[in-house]
Amino acid sequence: MEQVTDVRVTRERPGVVRIEMSRPGKLNAMNASMVERLHRALGEAGADPDCRVVVLTGAGRGFCAGLDLDGYGESGDPAGGPVQRGLATQRHIASLVQRIRRLPQPVIAAVNGPATGGGLALVLAADLRLAATTSVFAVSFIRVGFSEAMSAFRDRRPPEYHGT
Repeated sequence: MEQVTDVRVTRERPGVVRIEMSRPGKLNAMNASMVERLHRALGEAGADPDCRVVVLTGAGRGFCAGLDLDGYGESGDPAGGPVQRGLATQRHIASLVQRIRRLPQPVIAAVNGPATGGGLALVLAADLRLAATTSVFAVSFIRVGFSEAMSAFRDRRPPEYHGT
């Protein structure tokens, strides 16, 4: 039986690493397994001397719907209470933003549909954002009881402007 993975890494061209979140039935909503695989894929791309650029995208009709509200999985001490588990989940997802920002290669977010919550944070962490006309961006942390700390706003860098 073929193993299904929620993160696919391909090298379609020399120097380009494409990382695709692949849970299209859930609009690529993040669970603990996916976040771990994203960390691993980003770490491997960052250490790859042949990688010159990373493209982050989503499978299907969505970029990333953020937190999987049907169940995230374990990201902290399972003995902790709901508040501690919620904070651990926030930190786990937010650490992806830090990983993206610290990559030595530029990261392109190829946004092909909805990018909400933590998915929007991934888009904002990228160095360059390309959005399809089907893209939708939404900050929805507060609707599910998460703080703004989960967003990319906690590690701001000034915008760069090119052209006139």
